[in-house]
Amino acid sequence: MLSTVGEGVAGYVTPKVAVAAVVSNENQEILLTQRADSGWWLYRSAGRRRLLASEIAMKEVLEETGSSASRCA
Repeated sequence: MLSTVGEGVAGYVTPKVAVAAVVSNENQEILLTQRADSGWWLYRSAGRRRLLASEIAMKEVLEETGSSASRCA
């Protein structure tokens, strides 16, 4: 793993799949995460084998916030 990828954004060298989750509440406010090195982001994760993108997104939201998420169409 490199310390930075691209324009100073910390991350993995070669993620094959990236998944991001848009988390909103009943007021249509969007939940973001703040990284000290690169600002505000959606919750995201590198893809893992044998998981659907929606499963990865829901797992990431649970890990980062402690709140469960559900798929929406």
